[in-house]
Amino acid sequence: METRLAILAEAGVIDEDIHQAMRKVTLRLEKHWQLPVRTEQGTLALTHLANAIMRARRGEVIQGIDDELRQELESLETFPMIFSIHQDVMAHFPLAVPEYEVGYLLVNLAAMYEGKAV
Repeated sequence: METRLAILAEAGVIDEDIHQAMRKVTLRLEKHWQLPVRTEQGTLALTHLANAIMRARRGEVIQGIDDELRQELESLETFPMIFSIHQDVMAHFPLAVPEYEVGYLLVNLAAMYEGKAV
């Protein structure tokens, strides 16, 4: 994971401050929340997070997840925990992501959280 983040930073895809925050987030998710970040799903989730932060910084707009998927996500029994993890993660960054990014971030965290039991 660290190598992928370093490549994104070296290529200018993410800024250095975001790179450093992502390194902290990776450790936080792995050590504190005990989520499987060194998996394909973890790599996907963290790469998406880094890109989402940079899109927010640049003011780029994407289409959010559809309402049906968001409602399904929010109806999960584990959603309060997933949302708590999301809030914890976002506290590491100097800016907030727009709501249209949040749905994707939550879906990725939910997939990692579900992978925790595997």
